[in-house]
Amino acid sequence: MGEQAIRQPGPVQGIALLLPITMAVMGIVLLVPVLPEILHEFAGVPQAPYLVQLVLTLPAGCVLLFSPLAGWIADRHGRRRPLMIAMAVYALMGIAPIFLKSIWSIMLSRVGVGICEAVIMKI
Repeated sequence: MGEQAIRQPGPVQGIALLLPITMAVMGIVLLVPVLPEILHEFAGVPQAPYLVQLVLTLPAGCVLLFSPLAGWIADRHGRRRPLMIAMAVYALMGIAPIFLKSIWSIMLSRVGVGICEAVIMKI
């Protein structure tokens, strides 16, 4: 009978587990200092103070709403591929507000960040 080699996790696997979790925290930590500038930029938009605060909290709401779906996707399609896709999309959605000029498009990109965070956290 063939023996299977027992794989032992090492530092790389530890980093691979910890790094995605820090992405959600860093997404908020990096955004908070520029909220006054965002508010100033969109001061002419009706309900701007509310919308700017919503930009900060939308990802957390999406994690709440989409975590069950993310778990289902992981159970159905495996863990590695959805994780890699979610991390790539997270990076694109995370830098998108730099190039976007509308508060609504920024909010949409933050929804994308939240959905990706749900997948990353669930997997």
